[in-house]
Amino acid sequence: KEILIAIEILSKKHLFDASLEIPKKYTAILPGDYIVANIKLFEVTKIGQVDVDLEYIVVDRDGGIITSDKETIAVDGQANFVKTLKIPLNVKEGDYLFYVKVGYNGEEASASEWFEVIGKEKNYFRMDIAIIIILAIFIIIIFIIVYITRKRFKMHGKSKIKRYKK
Repeated sequence: KEILIAIEILSKKHLFDASLEIPKKYTAILPGDYIVANIKLFEVTKIGQVDVDLEYIVVDRDGGIITSDKETIAVDGQANFVKTLKIPLNVKEGDYLFYVKVGYNGEEASASEWFEVIGKEKNYFRMDIAIIIILAIFIIIIFIIVYITRKRFKMHGKSKIKRYKK
């Protein structure tokens, strides 16, 4: 059995720590979907509000970069936020690592988590969407049947009813 691990190397005296969690809904996604991660940054040493550089990278099992992004945010004590990255359509099935690197004043911290890109054959049919579509079709058919029946009844009803005048 194969176990995926990621080794994170911290600076000798790191000022920040980071955690990254991929919600269960996004642990298996299709090519072209977005990967979503909840990220938390914590000051290890109290330094007050500072701007930290963040680098987000999605890598394959061989370390090849699939997609990445960078930004700078202000952090005072701690920061919690959600980051999304679009996975390219041409990505193959397999395991990928979502990695965040936090940099400030030459020091670095990081966090990562594995997720899977699945192929269409593994994309399990979503029952909730199927039920909604079936119900919509069923309701439309009922409306059509009721409309046609009422129209026919009105047409036949007029020809059979004779009015007598006194």
